[in-house]
Amino acid sequence: MFEEEIKNKLELDRRIQEELGLVEYLTDDEMTNLGVEKLRQILNTVKQISEDVARKKLLETDRYRLVSRLKRLEKRLMRAINLYEQIHVDVIVKVDKESMKANMPVKINLILKNHNPFEVQVKLQEMKLKGVSLITMSHPTTLSLRPRSIERVTLLFKKLENELIIGPFRILCRGQNIERKIFVDPVIMKTEVPKPILRVVKDVDKTKVKEGEELEVKLIIKNEGDGIAKGVYLKDNTNGLKVRGITEWTGDLAPGASKSISYRVVADKDLKLLKPAIVTFKDESGKQIKVQSNSVNVEVIPIEHVKTETEEEQVKPLKHENVQKISIDEIIDEIGKLGLLTLTGYSLASLIPKKRKIPKKVIIEKDIHWTTWKQDNEEIIIILEHPVAIVKEEYQDFIRFRKATPVEIFHSVDRTTARRLQETFIYIMKGILTRWRPNEADGVKIEELYEDQSYKKICKELKKRKLNNVPRNPMLICTYYRKKSLFRKETVMKVYVKTCANIRQLYFNEVDHVPMSFSSSEISDLVKEISQAPCPIIVFLGSPTGWDENTKKFAKETYNPMTHLVFVDLKTFERYFNEKDDLLMDLCSFLPQIAPEEVSAEEVDERLEKLDSLLLDGTLTLEEYARRVKKLKSEKILRNIRE
Repeated sequence: MFEEEIKNKLELDRRIQEELGLVEYLTDDEMTNLGVEKLRQILNTVKQISEDVARKKLLETDRYRLVSRLKRLEKRLMRAINLYEQIHVDVIVKVDKESMKANMPVKINLILKNHNPFEVQVKLQEMKLKGVSLITMSHPTTLSLRPRSIERVTLLFKKLENELIIGPFRILCRGQNIERKIFVDPVIMKTEVPKPILRVVKDVDKTKVKEGEELEVKLIIKNEGDGIAKGVYLKDNTNGLKVRGITEWTGDLAPGASKSISYRVVADKDLKLLKPAIVTFKDESGKQIKVQSNSVNVEVIPIEHVKTETEEEQVKPLKHENVQKISIDEIIDEIGKLGLLTLTGYSLASLIPKKRKIPKKVIIEKDIHWTTWKQDNEEIIIILEHPVAIVKEEYQDFIRFRKATPVEIFHSVDRTTARRLQETFIYIMKGILTRWRPNEADGVKIEELYEDQSYKKICKELKKRKLNNVPRNPMLICTYYRKKSLFRKETVMKVYVKTCANIRQLYFNEVDHVPMSFSSSEISDLVKEISQAPCPIIVFLGSPTGWDENTKKFAKETYNPMTHLVFVDLKTFERYFNEKDDLLMDLCSFLPQIAPEEVSAEEVDERLEKLDSLLLDGTLTLEEYARRVKKLKSEKILRNIRE
C-alpha cells in the first residue's frame, strides 16, 4: 500500500539532490555570484522537476512539501536573475536633527544602496531648491557604486527663509547597458524661529556698608536664546539714590553675547533695597518684550555704630588730591640729571609722551611702597613696586592703586612679552596652516595683516607712525581652495588666526592683568563679521593674558558646523574648544604641547596649599579649582601623595 507513492517521493528527492545540489542553501549574495547563465540553467531544471512533481503519483502531503520547496527556490532564482536584468538602487533621504534649529545650516544625507552584482554609475540630474542655497557637497554629482555597496552623500545648505523645500531629486542610474531614472520626494521643512532670551542679574560688591560709604552696583545682561535681541534698552531704577556712573545702556545683543555696566551708590541710612532694573527689547519679528532683574537687599550701618577713629586710621587708605601725572620718561630724565636714577623704583604714572593733568583723588592702598617727586612745582607719584604686583583702577572721580591678586599676577603680561608671544604664535600657526589641508583642498593662499584697527587708532591719537615694543594684534587669513578649471578656483574653507591684547592698557600702563573675554565687542563683532562667509571657517583667537572663565566655558560647550572657535592662552598654549568637534581635534593636534615640569613632592604640597588658599579666599571658583587639581593629577605629579 502506497509503495508507488513512496518510491516516486524518494526518486524526486534524489533528483533534486543530484541536479540542484546545495543551491537552495546558498545565501542571496552567494546565489547571485553564480552568474546569470548558470542561474537560468538552474531555473529551467527547477521548472522541469516541478512538472514531474505535478504529474507523478504522490501522497498529497509529500506533493505539497515538494511544490513549496521548489517554489521558494524558483522565487529566489528569479530575484537573483532580475538583479542582472534591471538596476536596483535604493535612495534614502535623511535630515540631520540639528538642521531644525535656528541659525544652523541644513544637513541632508542621501544614502545610495546598490543591490546589483555589477557597478552602477549614479548621477544627480536635478535637485530643486526653495528657501535654501547649496553650500557644499561631499561627492561630485556623478559617482560610481560598487557591486552591493552603500554610499552616503552629504549636502550642506544655507537657510534663506524659515520655510524651505529641498527636492524633488531626479537621479539617473546606468550599468551593464541598463538605465533607470529614480525620483525622490522633496524634503519640506519649517525651521524654528530664533528667539532671544535675556537674563538680567544685579549684583553689588558688598551687602553690608557704613553710612556714607559707596558700594558698586553691577548689571549683567546676557542673551541666552538663539535669536538677536534688537533695540535692547537697559535702565536701572535709581530714584532717590545718590548715583555716580552710567545706569543705562542701549544696543543689540547677539545670541550668547553679554553686556555689563557698573556704577556707584552712596549708602544712605534709609537705603535697604536696590530695586530691579528694567530691560525692554524686540525679537526678530518686531515683538516688544520686557524683563527685569533681581532686587538686592543692603544693610547700612548708621554712623554712630562706625568704628572708632583709631580703628579707622589703621585701615584708612592714603589719599592725595589733585595729583598731576607726567611721563615716566620725563621723570627718569630729570632724576638722571641729578644722578639719582637708582632711587626711582617704578612709576605707575600714565606713560604718555606729554604731561597730562588729571584733577582726581589718588588712593593708594596699605602695604604699597611709594613716594612723591616734585618737578616744576608739580607733584608726581612714584610707586616703588614691580609693575606686575600693582593694579591701577581708574574711576570717574578717583584713581586707585592696589596689590594684584594671585590670579591677576598669573594672567599679567608686560607689553614687550605680549608682542613677542603674538609674533611667535603667528609664526607657528603660519607653518602649521601651510602644511595642513582640509578635505578636497588643493592649495592655500595666506594673507598676513601686521596690525589691527585698535593699534592704528592709538597711533593716530598720539600722532605717531608706530609704537615701539607694543603688541600690534596681527592676524593671518588662510584661504583653502580647490581647482575647478585652469583659471577658476573654489574656496573650500577659511582659517583665521587673530591675536588679541588690550593695546591701550599695555601702552599707557606697561602691564595688563585682565584676561580677555569673548563678550568684548571688538572680538565678538570680528567673529560675527567673518562668520558671514559662505564657506566653513575656523577662528583661532590667541591672548597673552589668557581667557576668562565664561569664555572657556563658552568654547567647550559651543558647536557650529560652519564656525569653529578655538581660544588659545599664548603663555601656556592651552587651548579651549569643543572636543566633540572632529575638525578642531584634528587641527589642534598639530599645535605644540608644553611638557609638564618635573617637581618634587614638597613642591606639589605647596601647590595644593596655594590652590586651597585661593579657593577659600574666593579668588578661585570651585570649577577652576577642580580643573587645576585635575591637571596636577593628569601629569602624575600626585603619585604617592594624598588623593
